[in-house]
Amino acid sequence: MSFLSLLRRDRDVLAFGFAFTFASSLGQTFFISLFVPSLSQAVAVGEPLMAVLYGAATVASALCLPALGRRLDDTDLLRFSVWVLLALAIGGLVLATATQVAMLAAGLFLLRLAGQGLMSHIALTGAARFFEEHRGKALSLTGLGHAAGEGVLPLTVVVLIAWLDWRWAMALCCLVLAGVIAPAAMALVRRNAKFRCPLATLVGVESRKRASSALLSDPEFWRLLPLLVASPFTITALIFHQGWLAGSLGLPLAVFAAAFVGFALIQAPTGFLSGAVVDRIGSRRVLQLHVAPFIAGVLLLAVFGNGWAVWAFLALAGVTNAAGALLRTSMVAELVTPDRLGAARSLVSACMVVSTAAGPAVYGLFIAAGLEPPAVLLTAALSLALCVLPTIRWRKLFRV
Repeated sequence: MSFLSLLRRDRDVLAFGFAFTFASSLGQTFFISLFVPSLSQAVAVGEPLMAVLYGAATVASALCLPALGRRLDDTDLLRFSVWVLLALAIGGLVLATATQVAMLAAGLFLLRLAGQGLMSHIALTGAARFFEEHRGKALSLTGLGHAAGEGVLPLTVVVLIAWLDWRWAMALCCLVLAGVIAPAAMALVRRNAKFRCPLATLVGVESRKRASSALLSDPEFWRLLPLLVASPFTITALIFHQGWLAGSLGLPLAVFAAAFVGFALIQAPTGFLSGAVVDRIGSRRVLQLHVAPFIAGVLLLAVFGNGWAVWAFLALAGVTNAAGALLRTSMVAELVTPDRLGAARSLVSACMVVSTAAGPAVYGLFIAAGLEPPAVLLTAALSLALCVLPTIRWRKLFRV
């Protein structure tokens, strides 16, 4: 089935997924970072403390994600969505009115948990369990919301901050995304019992409780996990330290900022291609190959370190980022039954979120140790390549 045929057949479900991944932008790093200077000034904290608070909120949200995410297996999807939207809106409004460190920490936690964590979890888990036959294509269409948010919201937010003030800008974004777009999408699937249905109610409570433990006891999961989290760990770390990279390479930071256009634009076609290939050959082979473009981009930046290498680096990072976002759902969906998908995917998402919090800190240690950009980038490329090795079935590879 083609993408257009799938869109025509299940446009309401796909529109719901797109809207929720788009609205999850409220909790994504690229969105929150636009308000960091204003938040630091309003709450009278320096950016180093802001980074600590942000990392702590990210880790705390990741620790909560498995316990909350598994509820999607035994709760009506729309009822669950209402509570998540409420938490997302409260988090945004708390940040928009923050005057104290406690308010700042609470707002960051709610945005990271409800936005980056649960909004994406609802959209991708819902699509993965509803579309068993064309899962890859459906996940790529659902994930377009992430790319749309990265492409549309940064400039929009900058304009709103200049026009209205940062507090009103954040409040307006929360109102539109969490108060209008996402609820409108929920109305589209209100009568779709199959999409809303908590599949785990059909298999019993004990089966649901075993979902995460079964995944944790599966050796296959542990072989795949490093590769599932390697790209977000490394991409987040290198983008977080882009100012150091630019300065050390003798480039203006504006080069990196402009190159993010390539990072955003490449993700839509990559998502389409990855979804079609996953449907054809399965997730494992695509998982093993999906870090290759990013490794190539890292090596180009390490060797050349000029403006066009930055564009290549971020464009190829976008390819890996888009494919990885799809694979973290499709791969898990191939390891567990649909009734356990919510618990299993939330566990993987928690690992991914922790990796994005740890990445900047780990690479910060490399920088503090005095490593130059080529050494840091070569370390990144090597670590990504090493994560592929456990996923290779060596006995099958060398079987005569």
